[in-house]
Amino acid sequence: MAVFLTIKARRYRFFDFWRVRAHILETQFFGPILLGQGVQVDNGWNEVLYQDYLKPRLHITYWDALGRRLRRNYCWIFTIQLVSYIGKLTIHPQPIASLDELLARATIGPVPGQLVLLAGLVFHELDRNRLRHVARASRTGPGQELAKRRPCAGSGTARRLKQNLDARSNNRCHGCV
Repeated sequence: MAVFLTIKARRYRFFDFWRVRAHILETQFFGPILLGQGVQVDNGWNEVLYQDYLKPRLHITYWDALGRRLRRNYCWIFTIQLVSYIGKLTIHPQPIASLDELLARATIGPVPGQLVLLAGLVFHELDRNRLRHVARASRTGPGQELAKRRPCAGSGTARRLKQNLDARSNNRCHGCV
Protein backbone atom coordinates (compact mmCIF):
# COMPACT_ATOMS: atom_id res chain seq x y z
CA MET A 1 0.00 0.00 0.00
CA ALA A 2 2.86 2.39 0.75
CA VAL A 3 4.12 1.96 -2.82
CA PHE A 4 0.67 2.82 -4.17
CA LEU A 5 0.63 5.89 -1.91
CA THR A 6 3.83 7.23 -3.48
CA ILE A 7 2.50 6.56 -6.99
CA LYS A 8 -0.80 8.26 -6.20
CA ALA A 9 0.99 11.27 -4.70
CA ARG A 10 2.90 11.74 -7.96
CA ARG A 11 -0.30 11.40 -10.00
CA TYR A 12 -2.09 13.86 -7.70
CA ARG A 13 0.52 16.52 -8.46
CA PHE A 14 -0.34 16.31 -12.16
CA PHE A 15 -4.05 16.26 -11.39
CA ASP A 16 -3.66 19.42 -9.31
CA PHE A 17 -1.70 21.04 -12.15
CA TRP A 18 -4.65 20.68 -14.53
CA ARG A 19 -7.27 21.31 -11.82
CA VAL A 20 -5.84 24.75 -11.07
CA ARG A 21 -5.87 25.69 -14.75
CA ALA A 22 -9.44 24.49 -15.17
CA HIS A 23 -10.50 26.37 -12.03
CA ILE A 24 -9.02 29.61 -13.34
CA LEU A 25 -10.87 29.26 -16.63
CA GLU A 26 -14.13 28.28 -14.93
CA THR A 27 -14.16 31.12 -12.42
CA GLN A 28 -12.55 33.88 -14.47
CA PHE A 29 -13.63 33.17 -18.04
CA PHE A 30 -16.73 30.98 -18.26
CA GLY A 31 -18.35 32.19 -15.04
CA PRO A 32 -18.47 35.89 -15.95
CA ILE A 33 -19.62 35.06 -19.50
CA LEU A 34 -22.48 32.94 -18.16
CA LEU A 35 -23.47 35.76 -15.81
CA GLY A 36 -23.49 38.20 -18.74
CA GLN A 37 -20.62 40.27 -17.31
CA GLY A 38 -18.14 39.56 -20.07
CA VAL A 39 -14.54 38.57 -19.50
CA GLN A 40 -12.77 40.73 -16.92
CA VAL A 41 -8.98 40.82 -16.93
CA ASP A 42 -8.38 43.57 -14.37
CA ASN A 43 -7.36 41.13 -11.62
CA GLY A 44 -4.58 39.59 -13.76
CA TRP A 45 -5.89 36.04 -14.04
CA ASN A 46 -5.04 35.95 -17.74
CA GLU A 47 -1.40 36.91 -17.06
CA VAL A 48 -1.14 34.22 -14.37
CA LEU A 49 -2.52 31.61 -16.76
CA TYR A 50 -0.30 32.83 -19.63
CA GLN A 51 2.82 32.56 -17.46
CA ASP A 52 1.77 29.07 -16.42
CA TYR A 53 1.39 28.02 -20.06
CA LEU A 54 4.69 29.69 -20.94
CA LYS A 55 6.67 28.07 -18.10
CA PRO A 56 4.65 25.12 -16.82
CA ARG A 57 5.49 23.87 -13.35
CA LEU A 58 3.64 21.77 -10.83
CA HIS A 59 1.74 23.83 -8.29
CA ILE A 60 1.94 21.49 -5.32
CA THR A 61 4.97 19.86 -3.75
CA TYR A 62 5.37 16.11 -3.63
CA TRP A 63 5.04 16.17 0.16
CA ASP A 64 1.82 18.19 0.02
CA ALA A 65 0.38 15.72 -2.49
CA LEU A 66 1.52 12.80 -0.36
CA GLY A 67 -0.09 14.37 2.68
CA ARG A 68 -3.39 14.94 0.89
CA ARG A 69 -3.52 11.33 -0.32
CA LEU A 70 -2.50 10.07 3.11
CA ARG A 71 -5.07 12.19 4.96
CA ARG A 72 -7.95 11.61 2.58
CA ASN A 73 -7.51 7.96 1.63
CA TYR A 74 -4.55 5.99 2.87
CA CYS A 75 -4.72 6.68 6.61
CA TRP A 76 -8.09 4.92 6.61
CA ILE A 77 -6.78 2.03 4.51
CA PHE A 78 -3.77 1.58 6.80
CA THR A 79 -6.02 1.74 9.87
CA ILE A 80 -8.35 -0.92 8.46
CA GLN A 81 -5.37 -3.13 7.63
CA LEU A 82 -3.97 -2.73 11.14
CA VAL A 83 -7.27 -3.52 12.85
CA SER A 84 -7.82 -6.52 10.56
CA TYR A 85 -4.34 -7.88 11.25
CA ILE A 86 -4.70 -7.48 15.01
CA GLY A 87 -8.12 -9.10 14.85
CA LYS A 88 -6.76 -11.99 12.80
CA LEU A 89 -3.91 -12.54 15.25
CA THR A 90 -6.11 -12.45 18.34
CA ILE A 91 -9.10 -14.57 17.28
CA HIS A 92 -8.08 -16.92 14.45
CA PRO A 93 -8.32 -19.92 14.60
CA GLN A 94 -9.30 -19.49 18.26
CA PRO A 95 -8.81 -16.67 20.79
CA ILE A 96 -5.29 -16.29 22.13
CA ALA A 97 -4.52 -17.39 25.66
CA SER A 98 -1.08 -15.83 26.15
CA LEU A 99 1.40 -13.34 24.76
CA ASP A 100 3.60 -16.20 23.56
CA GLU A 101 0.73 -17.47 21.43
CA LEU A 102 0.31 -13.98 19.91
CA LEU A 103 4.01 -13.86 19.03
CA ALA A 104 3.85 -17.35 17.55
CA ARG A 105 0.90 -16.36 15.35
CA ALA A 106 2.68 -13.19 14.20
CA THR A 107 5.66 -15.22 12.96
CA ILE A 108 6.04 -15.14 9.17
CA GLY A 109 8.21 -17.97 7.89
CA PRO A 110 11.67 -17.62 9.45
CA VAL A 111 10.95 -14.07 10.73
CA PRO A 112 10.08 -14.14 14.46
CA GLY A 113 6.79 -12.65 15.62
CA GLN A 114 8.53 -10.02 17.76
CA LEU A 115 10.31 -8.66 14.69
CA VAL A 116 7.13 -8.70 12.58
CA LEU A 117 5.15 -6.79 15.23
CA LEU A 118 8.05 -4.37 15.75
CA ALA A 119 8.24 -3.70 11.98
CA GLY A 120 4.48 -3.06 11.90
CA LEU A 121 4.73 -0.73 14.89
CA VAL A 122 7.63 1.19 13.31
CA PHE A 123 5.78 1.48 9.99
CA HIS A 124 2.62 2.86 11.57
CA GLU A 125 4.56 5.23 13.82
CA LEU A 126 6.53 6.55 10.83
CA ASP A 127 3.29 6.88 8.91
CA ARG A 128 1.71 8.83 11.77
CA ASN A 129 4.74 11.11 12.06
CA ARG A 130 4.80 11.66 8.29
CA LEU A 131 1.13 12.61 8.41
CA ARG A 132 1.81 15.10 11.20
CA HIS A 133 4.88 16.51 9.40
CA VAL A 134 3.06 16.91 6.09
CA ALA A 135 0.05 18.56 7.72
CA ARG A 136 2.35 21.01 9.53
CA ALA A 137 4.37 21.74 6.38
CA SER A 138 1.26 22.40 4.31
CA ARG A 139 0.05 24.91 6.93
CA THR A 140 3.32 26.77 7.43
CA GLY A 141 5.52 25.94 4.45
CA PRO A 142 5.99 28.04 1.36
CA GLY A 143 3.41 27.43 -1.36
CA GLN A 144 3.97 27.42 -5.08
CA GLU A 145 3.70 30.64 -7.07
CA LEU A 146 0.59 29.90 -9.12
CA ALA A 147 -1.17 28.31 -6.19
CA LYS A 148 -0.66 31.51 -4.20
CA ARG A 149 -1.97 33.65 -7.05
CA ARG A 150 -4.92 31.50 -8.15
CA PRO A 151 -7.74 33.85 -9.13
CA CYS A 152 -11.10 33.96 -7.42
CA ALA A 153 -14.36 35.06 -8.97
CA GLY A 154 -15.29 36.97 -5.82
CA SER A 155 -12.25 39.28 -5.76
CA GLY A 156 -11.85 42.40 -7.83
CA THR A 157 -8.43 43.72 -6.87
CA ALA A 158 -4.95 42.23 -6.96
CA ARG A 159 -4.65 42.47 -3.17
CA ARG A 160 -7.86 40.53 -2.57
CA LEU A 161 -6.83 38.11 -5.30
CA LYS A 162 -3.72 37.10 -3.37
CA GLN A 163 -5.65 36.86 -0.07
CA ASN A 164 -8.28 34.64 -1.61
CA LEU A 165 -5.68 32.37 -3.15
CA ASP A 166 -4.38 31.50 0.31
CA ALA A 167 -7.71 29.75 0.95
CA ARG A 168 -6.52 27.02 -1.42
CA SER A 169 -6.57 24.30 1.20
CA ASN A 170 -10.35 24.04 0.91
CA ASN A 171 -10.18 24.10 -2.91
CA ARG A 172 -12.47 27.11 -2.66
CA CYS A 173 -11.97 30.75 -2.03
CA HIS A 174 -14.06 33.34 -0.21
CA GLY A 175 -16.07 34.56 -3.17
CA CYS A 176 -16.60 31.33 -5.10
CA VAL A 177 -19.85 29.46 -4.74
